Formats: sequence, C-alpha cells, structure tokens
Amino acid sequence: MVKKAVILTIGDEILSGDVHDENSHWVSKRLFALGVELKFIFVIPDNKQIITKYIKEYKDNYDFIITLGGMGPTPDDVTKEAVADAFDVSLIKNNQVINSIQKYYNNQASEEKFLMAIFPEHAQPLYTSDKTWAIGLKMQNVFCFPGTPSLVKDAFPEIEPLLKGSPIFKTKININCEETRFADIMMNMVEKYPDVNIGSYPSNDNFKDVKLLFKSRDIEKIQYCRDDFVNCLKARIPDLEIS
Repeated sequence: MVKKAVILTIGDEILSGDVHDENSHWVSKRLFALGVELKFIFVIPDNKQIITKYIKEYKDNYDFIITLGGMGPTPDDVTKEAVADAFDVSLIKNNQVINSIQKYYNNQASEEKFLMAIFPEHAQPLYTSDKTWAIGLKMQNVFCFPGTPSLVKDAFPEIEPLLKGSPIFKTKININCEETRFADIMMNMVEKYPDVNIGSYPSNDNFKDVKLLFKSRDIEKIQYCRDDFVNCLKARIPDLEIS
C-alpha cells in the first residue's frame, strides 16, 4: 500500500523570507527514504484558523500530516491550539510532560516552563532523543514538530517506524545536452513506462548540463526505462557523453 503525506510548514518568518525553510527539505528526503509519497508542502502563517483548516482538510484523506513550527510557548505559537480545534478536543496539561519538566529542572522549574506541558487532549508527546524534553506531539495521524531544524532532526526518528512504507527506488544519468534535444524521447518513455517518474533538471550554471532522475517502486522498470532512454538518445546523438 502506498502511504501518502502532506507537510505544513508554519511560520510568518518563512513567508516573509526572514528565515530559510530547511525543515521541509530535510523531512521530504526522509519521507522518500521511508517509502512515503509526499503529495504537498504548504507554507502557512501563524494563524490558528488557517492551520486548523489545513489539518481538517487533509487529515482524513492522507496517511500522515506533518507540521513544522509553532510549538513554542510564545503567543505566535498556535499549532497546539489548532490541532485541538481540528480534532475537537480541549487543551490540557499533560501529566507525562509535567513530570519530565520537573525531572529536567530538579523540581525547580518556574511556572512559565509548564506552558510547554499544555497539549491537546489525547495527544502523545514526542521527545528529544535523550527523552528529556517533549518538543512535539502525535495526534492520530498528525505529527507536530517545532521549527528549529536541529530539534526536528533529533526527534523525527521517533516516528519513522510508524511512517515506513514500500521502498521507492531511484537512479540517475548525467548528460551534456539541451533538454530540447531529448524532450520527445522523454515523453515517449513517460507513456511507455507509466510506473516510472522521470524528471529532468538542468544545472543552474549550464543548461546543457542536465541530470535525469528515474524513480519507481519497481526497480526493474526503472532499469528498463533508463536503458531504453539511453539507447534512444545514443541513436540520435551517437557521440553524446552519458554518465
């Protein structure tokens, strides 16, 4: 069964260009490695109503929703509230998280620290790898992480066993040729091998330096498609270097 996911990157700072979005790029690579088909990446503001709308719209139609950002204690961090609204539950103080905060601060945590213990009812905390700090949550098929890239990378492995799907394979070739020279061959391959996704990516510096990626869940079809494409291209341009 093909598992499908949606990423919601949350933050006004992303939309304004003040902060570069590292998280969705990293998470998308991990999803591919896990065999999960990422269908959409949305960048949305720190607006509870908008976040709620997106979670509601996609949680019942996709296997996984992954949110990135808005998990802190400041007023603009509204992801937890949005998750609670999307699932029609209350926000409560999570006793498990309270205990972890007390342990971390040797029972001397200030009241402000316990703002991080407010979770949607029935949500499960997601912890850092050392299990000392709850930085995210799982609510059914919705997984919420903070916007700090190091914390995303640290905590994401906790959910990977839940995400794993059938593997996606890929191979690539590099050619020194403009796309117009092989666009029709590529179209023929797309029609001939519908189970193989083919992408053409010219270099930013040299449009004749092109990388082609072949992706599929069927490793044999990838090889057939790649070889077929190479043979057709060599027949057209015999002296073309292909690597």
